[in-house]
Amino acid sequence: MVRKKWVLHGVVIVLIVVVIFALDRYKLYKEEKPPVPVVTAGGTAIKPVLGAYKWNGQPEKNVKSDPAELLAEQKRALVDPGSTLEIRFDKTPENITYGWYDPYEKKVFWEEQSYMYHMWENGTFTYPNTADRYTTVIKAEWEEGQVTYYFDAQVENKFSYQGYLSDVKGSFSYVVIEKFSESAGFTIPYEFSRSFHKGQSMEMDADNFNTSHPELPPISGVPAYLIFDHEKLLYQTGDKDELLKWLSDTFDIKLISPQWYSKVPGKLSVLAVLKPEDGSVERLKKEENAGLISTIEVVDKSPYPQDVDMQAPMYYVFDENTNVFIAYDYNSLQMFLNDYATMNPQ
Repeated sequence: MVRKKWVLHGVVIVLIVVVIFALDRYKLYKEEKPPVPVVTAGGTAIKPVLGAYKWNGQPEKNVKSDPAELLAEQKRALVDPGSTLEIRFDKTPENITYGWYDPYEKKVFWEEQSYMYHMWENGTFTYPNTADRYTTVIKAEWEEGQVTYYFDAQVENKFSYQGYLSDVKGSFSYVVIEKFSESAGFTIPYEFSRSFHKGQSMEMDADNFNTSHPELPPISGVPAYLIFDHEKLLYQTGDKDELLKWLSDTFDIKLISPQWYSKVPGKLSVLAVLKPEDGSVERLKKEENAGLISTIEVVDKSPYPQDVDMQAPMYYVFDENTNVFIAYDYNSLQMFLNDYATMNPQ
């Protein structure tokens, strides 16, 4: 009888131990933190910062945490321009949403909301050439829950013309070195604009430019026009007509904009794409700022290949050198003309 009691007691003790062990294991499972990915960019390790997450049925954590405070706790990784951010998980997430954190607005922009979204491709992010801070974000989802990760990095400035390069593979950028009065008026003609990611004009003489950019072929004088892709200098000339011919030949696009440039100094010209019943041209002629406009031409379809599918109305506004504005409704056109009149009193 005594022996049976001892056996019974032993069974109870074993059961208690098993239950305690199971509860401890369950507690550890419930308290387990989300997986931490391995993140690199061109061989440089980037430590992930854990943002808001909900894991294993537990209450959501870090949901009220300011990303700026979370990011301030660790040193920003220094990465090379054009390097690729690679993220590897031991267990592949069922779904990933990609985004970018704006430290100025203190806000995360997800996918198409973010102008950086086009730099994400197949789960990798290509860092721009522009030396700056870039904080990429992903939201990863598993059966166990979802997690937001931040990857904070600084693109280093490696060479003098790095900032002139396009930040997007497959697109181009331009730099114009001219006298101040001329540089303010030059932009790439509109028909080529979609191929260009960015461009800039600057006032600098040839000697100063050559000294500041020893890696580039020297320019012989100003004006000078330089075209870059995302890796290197593609073309350089001191002649604007040669530049326009090179653009037309390279992109196989006919140059048509100059025919609508204003022929009157200080005035604007308008190319209006309108339906036959649209009477906005007559309204425009009666507006207070009508004196700004030297000529108005009306067509029923945009002459620009990139805009052939755009619906009327459209208003292309030109000065003596380039397209200065495009309006997609009459009110926007009027707002531009009012602003232009304020900044350029006759």
